[in-house]
Amino acid sequence: SQTQVPTVMTILPQLLQHFSTTKLPAYDIPLDIVLEYVTICSTSELNASGGELAAQLQTYYPAMVELCKRALEVEEDDRSQERALRLLQLLLHCALTPQSQSAIADVTAVLFRSVMSAQEGDYSVHTVMPVLSLWAARCPDQLRAACSTVTPGVAPIRFLKASRRFKQAVCQVGLLQAALVAQSASPAPADEFWELYFSSCAETLRPDGQSGVNSSLGILSKAFALRSAATGKLPRAVRLMNALDVASVPPGLVIPPEANAQQVACQWFFQGSWTMVQGLISQSNVTVPAWLAAAPPVVQQAHRDLGLA
Repeated sequence: SQTQVPTVMTILPQLLQHFSTTKLPAYDIPLDIVLEYVTICSTSELNASGGELAAQLQTYYPAMVELCKRALEVEEDDRSQERALRLLQLLLHCALTPQSQSAIADVTAVLFRSVMSAQEGDYSVHTVMPVLSLWAARCPDQLRAACSTVTPGVAPIRFLKASRRFKQAVCQVGLLQAALVAQSASPAPADEFWELYFSSCAETLRPDGQSGVNSSLGILSKAFALRSAATGKLPRAVRLMNALDVASVPPGLVIPPEANAQQVACQWFFQGSWTMVQGLISQSNVTVPAWLAAAPPVVQQAHRDLGLA
């Protein structure tokens, strides 16, 4: 329960020490335990007393990231890998210091190279891409550096294609943002990039009922309601999913519970990314009016409504 949260930081160091020195045939048990602890700290961070817990958690990042790395290296163990990716997503969300972000860098960079060099069907989009999307938002310079280790132009296209696999607007705009960050570290955008970027933006802007994009409204309403909820009383699985919902929100994006999630997310994305988009347009040797003329009508109208073009 919520009253037991302070005991987490007294037990967690002992558990991490045990897991780091013990060779186990499967990582499900330690991953489940550490994932539950980090989930409690993550959701508690949204409550009045959570700041202290999140700060204390930073000390143990190297050990927890190492646990993720070991689990991800276990071949043919989808359950362990899924839990490791969820833990990694929560660690990215709770990383408050440059040291914590640096501790995560190696494992996320390896994950990035593995995904970008694999066939598109060889990994779970809905498990892996939220981690890489959050990494791009939290540590854009790390992602740009990692782009130099894979085939040029692959990462932006993968992010754009992944955005179309999600129904939640908050996930879509996070992946669109990641695509722009990756493209900024790649050669000048090719026609394929802009065509896919325009169609992905149009998909995100579709009215409710056509693509299901507004289904994020209910998810985000619950996620932001956690700011005042006693989440420690929720069942374990519900608490984890709520924590992951919150971790899926890009930094800086705030959607009030009663707001239209799709509209707020799209406005946040188009306005916040416009400077980066203008730089990419310049690299493509076209003018903004010519660039916008090539976009679908719904994308053109969104930019005009926001005074961007």
